[in-house]
Amino acid sequence: MKNTIFKLTAVYVIWILFWIGMSQIDPEYGISGFFYLTITGLPLSVFGWDIHPNGGVTSLLIVGTLGLLQWVFIILFVKVLKMNKFNKIILGSTLLLFVSFFSLFIYGTSPEKGIRYLLPEKYRGWVCITYNDENFPPLKEEEGFRIIKIPPSGIVKTSSPMGSHTKEGYYIPTYDEYYYYSDNGTRKAEEIELGGGYTSRREGKKEITSYFWISTKGNAKHDYEQYIKDVPNMDDNGIIEPGCGQWTKDERK
Repeated sequence: MKNTIFKLTAVYVIWILFWIGMSQIDPEYGISGFFYLTITGLPLSVFGWDIHPNGGVTSLLIVGTLGLLQWVFIILFVKVLKMNKFNKIILGSTLLLFVSFFSLFIYGTSPEKGIRYLLPEKYRGWVCITYNDENFPPLKEEEGFRIIKIPPSGIVKTSSPMGSHTKEGYYIPTYDEYYYYSDNGTRKAEEIELGGGYTSRREGKKEITSYFWISTKGNAKHDYEQYIKDVPNMDDNGIIEPGCGQWTKDERK
């Protein structure tokens, strides 16, 4: 029994890693791998289509793991039929713990859609977004994402809350998308490189502001040294407020 499970696991892990490797060569292979891993893991693997169906590394791991678990459970089920009562209890408890940890893994690696940021082409600078400001409209939604269009000034204000939460107030993990916009249209921000950030709230106020800076690949280190490092920008209320908006070519704060 142990040898059977070990051999099955080894073969299936190689099968999963093969498609993960192929997805790194070409994203189209990731989509193909997602399909083939679903086929070999039917029917349990179908649940992967509702969790993270994008052909990326995480989605391949999820759908592949679901398929592997299914076949391991089938082998164990056959074994259970021949077990005495005590061994059945031990096996059942072990499987329950495993499923619980796996469920937590799925929850942590399968976030819901969060914010779709629309940035000016090749934007480099601070983004300053204030939430819970009733003087401004709520964020619009598109394809399940909340939309935030960043102007060249880098400043956005909205009455919407920061982050996503359930009705009970529990935090919902999400993932964001980043796009560039220009006169030629909108495209995915493949060159983007995210820097650090923080949030601040003035005492007695419900508005909260998220600050984070953005650069492009190959420029992040330079931008950090020139615009970020050792530049506190603290106001009279003790709030650190950066210079929002795009950095000028020769600017040094």
